[in-house]
Amino acid sequence: MARSRNIKPGFYKNEDLAECSLWTRLMFPGLWMLADREGRLEDRPKRIKGELFPYDNLEIEPCLNELEHWGFIERYVADGKKVILINNFLEHQSPHGKEQDSELPDKDGSYTVHERTEKGLSTGKKKVFRNSESKAQGMHGASTRQARLIPDSLNLIPDCSPSENVCTEPSLDADSGNAKKHDAIIPGQDDGSAKTAAKDADIVIEFPLNTKAMYPIRQENYALWCELYPGVDVMRELRKMRGWLDAHPTRRKTSRGVMKFVNSWLANEQDNPKKNQNPPGKVNGSGFNTGGNYGTKQPISQSEWESTDF
Repeated sequence: MARSRNIKPGFYKNEDLAECSLWTRLMFPGLWMLADREGRLEDRPKRIKGELFPYDNLEIEPCLNELEHWGFIERYVADGKKVILINNFLEHQSPHGKEQDSELPDKDGSYTVHERTEKGLSTGKKKVFRNSESKAQGMHGASTRQARLIPDSLNLIPDCSPSENVCTEPSLDADSGNAKKHDAIIPGQDDGSAKTAAKDADIVIEFPLNTKAMYPIRQENYALWCELYPGVDVMRELRKMRGWLDAHPTRRKTSRGVMKFVNSWLANEQDNPKKNQNPPGKVNGSGFNTGGNYGTKQPISQSEWESTDF
């Protein structure tokens, strides 16, 4: 089933892709939407045609052959399944944390299973099983968490309230770790202050959005980022993000783009640890950090100077 994917401007300037037919170029992004979180999909041309071109008289096999010839996809058979792999898929796509694990093997016949939180979010850690039988054995008794994942759909981001931009998923109880069913309201009863207090209790910080609403960053987000970016002082960076958004109201994010903004910022901090060796100081007009105990000029990071719009 189709998923939401990203497409970058450079796609249209790829010289190798330009050698393919127009139909092939149109089909290629459609394969991304059919692919699972590992960039794999079933090699079934008739089904692909039905999903992507239901109203057109088009042969899919020549288009797949073109993409394979130019190195955009690989076609293989593993563990008795015919599979198409989108090459370099994870370099350009960021699957949603709740997207289901791949049901298709890699070229060696191995299956990838993601470790998940209590709410079904991928932690970034993976387990690889050599075949479907070992995968079934490894997952025995642990299927309840996977069953709680949202089904594949065109809307992979949890629905948010238009007025509050707060996701309607149940939040975790900070003491017991159990999910609280805040949305289960009995008609005629007032959910009142108890529900509001429970919803606000685990908010770590709030970010202003381009709609002037506030987006809450919750304890579970903070805990996950601490695990994913161990070399970063996550709380410090969250405060810096809040300050940047306050100082740049025209560059604030949407409710769907703010999480990507946070992850991009933290990933940049994780990959560039040296820039944090000196204490922060003032930024002068030439874009240098002149503060700190050492009195040296340090170029500020791109994430601090200018952040990409989402």
